[in-house]
Amino acid sequence: MTLHDVEAVTQGEFKAASLSAYERGERAISVLRLLRIVDVYKTTLGELLPPLSAADDASAGRMMLALGGEIAPEERAVIGSQRVRIDIERLDQVEGPGWDQLRNVVCAIQRRRRGRSSRFLVLRGEDVWIVAAIFGTTPRDVVPILVREGLARPG
Repeated sequence: MTLHDVEAVTQGEFKAASLSAYERGERAISVLRLLRIVDVYKTTLGELLPPLSAADDASAGRMMLALGGEIAPEERAVIGSQRVRIDIERLDQVEGPGWDQLRNVVCAIQRRRRGRSSRFLVLRGEDVWIVAAIFGTTPRDVVPILVREGLARPG
């Protein structure tokens, strides 16, 4: 699809100029809008964004910065292999800043994975850095936050 096709398909929800600015890393995008774009393109986040393993990929760096901070090159490999198991029942009980956004992200991931219902959801590496952006931290540092709240355990 061209950028103008996306604008038409979304009935103006996403303007071609805004999409172009997102692609160039000149405009920040919220996690929820990024997930909506993933739905529009009927793809995965991993396919939509530049590869995390390319440490010298300037556009990946700008996108990560726009989503909440630069990811150090040595952390890229960790993120790609990181998997975190989220306890969805426990997530429904947690209150405070960021948790509503995390619930929205978890729901979007469940929908993307065809609504598989289970008590647990495994966040893949590409999902973990989105969660980190919600909490304003790094993917490496978000796991202890989730574990401390009784929401997750690595694996």
